[in-house]
Amino acid sequence: MRTKFLWENTVKHIIVVVLLYLTYGYVKDFFAILATDNIGHQSVIVLSSMLLMAFLFASYTFSFKDSDMRHSLQRFLDHINTAIVIFGCGVLLEISYVAINSQLHQSFTIMGWLMILFYISLVMFDFWDLMRGIRQHENKFD
Repeated sequence: MRTKFLWENTVKHIIVVVLLYLTYGYVKDFFAILATDNIGHQSVIVLSSMLLMAFLFASYTFSFKDSDMRHSLQRFLDHINTAIVIFGCGVLLEISYVAINSQLHQSFTIMGWLMILFYISLVMFDFWDLMRGIRQHENKFD
């Protein structure tokens, strides 16, 4: 069961990364045609940061250990929930990165790498939480 759950989680994260890759072009194009001043870019950065906090709250509130992982439908809903939250965080990170670069008129590489590291930590937390949930329910899978 452990391998099956890890495989499901891996597929979920691959799908989310592909979707994030596809949305980055749209986000970048949107900001290229968006005619706004620095205050507009700053407002977008602040708003995306606030929304990111809401997504993070949702991410860290949910736990696989509180879920009934024996049932496929329950696991599917759990994976959909975490995929939406992680995708939302990823898109908001993309929006912030593009807005910062648009405001600075150059690529802020350090911020980009930090955002990637932050995203990786979200994925790692999701795997860690899944493993914690598996350990919590291991005796129920028999």
